[in-house]
Amino acid sequence: MRHTYLILLFCAMANSVLSQNGAIKLNASNTDSYVDAGYNEDYVTEANYTYQAWIYLEAANTNGYIMATEDDQKGFSFRMSTNDAVEFVHGIPGWHTINSGEVTVPVKTWTHVAATYDGTDLVLLINGEAVASNQPSEPMAVSSQNLIIGEGATWKDRRFTGIIDNVQIWSEARSKTDIE
Repeated sequence: MRHTYLILLFCAMANSVLSQNGAIKLNASNTDSYVDAGYNEDYVTEANYTYQAWIYLEAANTNGYIMATEDDQKGFSFRMSTNDAVEFVHGIPGWHTINSGEVTVPVKTWTHVAATYDGTDLVLLINGEAVASNQPSEPMAVSSQNLIIGEGATWKDRRFTGIIDNVQIWSEARSKTDIE
């Protein structure tokens, strides 16, 4: 059965989050600048998944989280990495990390980021193009953490600076064609 879970974000979820045409604008210098979307089993995925969002970096964003549920080597984190690369971490227990390396997200440009897992291959995509792939040893272990957008779920002070829009979680590995 195919499921999709679109996370709708409302400005009222956090006082310091500013809405910009339905997107959320986050400021890493403000400790309340993130959205706690709560815990819901409907968007907990294990075997197959796609996590995706549109992001707009206001400034260089080393370690700024796009979204996460990571906890005690379970769940996931989708975040910025060194030099504006994108990183997706799949908890199995232990961490299985995939990084875009030399392919980076430009500052002040809308960029689509996605991570898919089909039970075998974990693929990281930027603007619909696969930039990295590998094979975790097992499916993602389920976390009991809330879904946090714009900050780490467990490790704090790793806030995103910029705008996040159209956050989507799918219980299937979407194809490159579907993502484009």
